[in-house]
Amino acid sequence: MEEGVESLAGVSLTKCGLYDVTVIMTAHNEARFIRDAVTSVQMQTHRPRELILVDDGCTDETVEIARSIAVDFPLRVLRNVQPTGASPARNWGLREARTEWVAILDADDVWMPEKLEEQFRFIEAWDGQWPIAVLGSMGRHINEAGRDIGVCEIGVTSAEAFWGNLQDGGLPCIVHSSALFRREDALAVDSYVDDGAEDLELWERMSDLTAGVVISLDKSLVLYRKKRGGKMHTNVWAQCLNLDRLSANRRRRQEGLPPLTREEYVAFLRSQRLRERVRRWLRWKAVKNYRFGATNYVNGRKFVGSGQLSIAMLLNPGRVRSGIRRFRR
Repeated sequence: MEEGVESLAGVSLTKCGLYDVTVIMTAHNEARFIRDAVTSVQMQTHRPRELILVDDGCTDETVEIARSIAVDFPLRVLRNVQPTGASPARNWGLREARTEWVAILDADDVWMPEKLEEQFRFIEAWDGQWPIAVLGSMGRHINEAGRDIGVCEIGVTSAEAFWGNLQDGGLPCIVHSSALFRREDALAVDSYVDDGAEDLELWERMSDLTAGVVISLDKSLVLYRKKRGGKMHTNVWAQCLNLDRLSANRRRRQEGLPPLTREEYVAFLRSQRLRERVRRWLRWKAVKNYRFGATNYVNGRKFVGSGQLSIAMLLNPGRVRSGIRRFRR
């Protein structure tokens, strides 16, 4: 694999306000959506030092489109000739960043103009007992055409709720494209691991490192796109497996037991009784059908989507009902 660094010069890379931040975006053939994503970075009321775009083996016009609209904005392109996957690509961007703070934006999502300003204002005013390990925000779901389809409320908004959630075996969830954190903290825990639900695993390790909280602003500052063919669909089984493993390891730590690796957890699952294995398979099958069904439905494939949602309803009616309520708000 050949790698190269390409810089768009001509713009002074100066600090803005008290906080210097780099935006990291990875893309593999996102020509349909990259314009909206890059424009939303350019429109920030708190100007980032630069946008690092990791071209993860694009074969379409993703990079050309990004260049065409970033003529007066500091864009740096890192190019993988062959795709490596989102996690290794993001890790490259983290290593190349030159600021204390980094913000993550997926190439198909969109920020509100005040996103960074609101987050840094919150950080500056923070007087909590624990430091902030990762700061996110609430948001809205949009479909492939950019139409608003409902709320995207992920995570907790206070330190007390964060620790209470962990005590109950929960995980540090935030909208990935809303994440803002210190670069050195991520590098200190080896950044992203490409294992499914890798963002949650990174937030957990950063929280453990800093004894800090992972919380979200109670404001809709990001538009999270529901699209067909994304990683949330192509990697469902790996994500379900790792989410279950992270929850199990949270409980094990509370009991004073060492965490399980992926291989150890897979061996544990295989050792379970048939009834437990079937229950888990049905639960994961419900997650897959819900994700595919909801995404197809909101993007115009209502017949196919309705069929998949019906299967999910049979397997896990509570999950489907809660999702429908979100999309109606």
